[in-house]
Amino acid sequence: MTQFWRSAARVVKAGGTVALWARTGMSVDPAKTLNGAAIKAAVEEILNSELHQYYKQGNTLTRDLYVDLPLPWTIKTPVTGFDKSGFIRKEWSHKTESSETEALGTGKTLTPEEFEKLIGTSSPVARWREANPDKAGTEEDVARKVRRRIESLLHEVGVEPGEELLRGRSDGACAPHG
Repeated sequence: MTQFWRSAARVVKAGGTVALWARTGMSVDPAKTLNGAAIKAAVEEILNSELHQYYKQGNTLTRDLYVDLPLPWTIKTPVTGFDKSGFIRKEWSHKTESSETEALGTGKTLTPEEFEKLIGTSSPVARWREANPDKAGTEEDVARKVRRRIESLLHEVGVEPGEELLRGRSDGACAPHG
C-alpha cells in the first residue's frame, strides 16, 4: 500500500478524495433466512475450518472490509498530504443481525445449489480445489459440504426438500478520505 499512497498523493489534488470501497462475498442473512443464525454459523464454521490456509492477504482484507488496510499515516514511512482527521469509514451491516444492505441492493434469495455455485467461484475455494482435485465436485467438495449443511438445517425447521431457500447478502464499507 505504500506505493499506492505515494501515487495517490501525487495525483489527488488538494481537497480531493480517495474513496476505497470493499464488499464481502455473499453470506447468509440470519434475519431473513429460516434457521438463519444456525445456518450462518455452520457456513462460517465450515469455511473457516476448511479454507483458512487458502486465504491470502487480499482475501482477508476484503472479507474484513479493509478494516486493517494500511493507511497513509499507518505505513512504515508515512505519506504526507493526507489528513488523518479527514478519514471517514462507513460500514453497511458488517457483522450485525440487521439487513441494512437491502438499500444497496446486495441481498438475494438463493437456493442452496445457487449458494454452492456462488461460493465455488471464490479464490480460496478455487485454491482448495487445486489442492484437493480428487474431492473437487464431489460430496467432499467444500462448497458442496456447505450446501448439504444448509439443506439439513432448513429441513430441521420443516422446509421440504426442493423448497429450500435462503437469503444471501453482501456487506460493504466505504472509506473516503479527502
